[in-house]
Amino acid sequence: MFSYFLEANVFVALLYQGVWLISYIELRLIKLTIGYGHVIRESEKTKYAEISPAEARELLLKDIDTARYAIYNLTRVPLSMEQEAALISFVFNCGSGAYQASTLRQKLNRGEYLWAADEIPSCASIVFFI
Repeated sequence: MFSYFLEANVFVALLYQGVWLISYIELRLIKLTIGYGHVIRESEKTKYAEISPAEARELLLKDIDTARYAIYNLTRVPLSMEQEAALISFVFNCGSGAYQASTLRQKLNRGEYLWAADEIPSCASIVFFI
């Protein structure tokens, strides 16, 4: 599952972002969303009209696993725990497609860590703090 470091970052995200137990339209994405920012897929609309706090946390952890999977499939260089947490936040908020097409990923895969870090603020709503 997660390291202690990532669990601590998840906790910070929970405090910072807040939780919605009833689905809502996320204005930046114009998508139906619930919990800590889980975008509801068409097949989930009836299942996730309303959820408990425990279900919200479970959705967040699954979304983080999905982001982590995308990072490891698209990133060809070693990452520190801090870099991994920042990228999970980026992919969680911006999406794996945005990461795949990003200058951030291109710079990372060339080993340009410092230059890649400059690309992180280019996506709004970064949630995790390092």
